[in-house]
Amino acid sequence: MYRLEKLSSMVHKLYIQNPEIVYHDWGHIDFVRKKSLEFGDELGADPILVETAAIVHDLNYLVETGSKAEKGNSLRFSVLKKCGYSHN
Repeated sequence: MYRLEKLSSMVHKLYIQNPEIVYHDWGHIDFVRKKSLEFGDELGADPILVETAAIVHDLNYLVETGSKAEKGNSLRFSVLKKCGYSHN
């Protein structure tokens, strides 16, 4: 669980440092995280995987507002790696 807590904290700090992001801000990320966990539970999905994906799903908005998800891939991979996630 430590990785997930570290990830949530790191991404939260990134959003605090970028207060100009309006709709895709931390409030949105937290809402998506909570709803994803509800839906994931109904579907029997891995809650750690679901929550991790929800936390990083809009990091592209920190790179370029209004961009597609791919624009955030480098930041997303970097943040995940710093928090102990790997490709395996």
